[in-house]
Amino acid sequence: MTTTAVYLKVNRFFPSEVTQRAAINKWLAEHNVKPSSVQWFVDREDKNEFEQLSKDIANGSIDTFVIHSLEQAFASISSITAAIDEFSKKNMTFVSISQGIYFDHESI
Repeated sequence: MTTTAVYLKVNRFFPSEVTQRAAINKWLAEHNVKPSSVQWFVDREDKNEFEQLSKDIANGSIDTFVIHSLEQAFASISSITAAIDEFSKKNMTFVSISQGIYFDHESI
């Protein structure tokens, strides 16, 4: 089964959770992604879901990774390029909604 991982970072520096979810749900619907194939990872001030998401990506259980914006998951350009390289090796799709970025394993 294909698994789409959605990552949200919720704090005062990023758009509200409602705003992020709306944009991501719109993209998921436009790309006919079944809700049953989506796993949501939400980091709030007191949680670190990104660690679990990273483990799931490393073990190959994620096919598509969707985020609202790059800065929510990556601290630098080098971390973005390293992640995209890793996604390519794993034949994953990567999407950043607010930047309009879409890479699938054929375009990376």
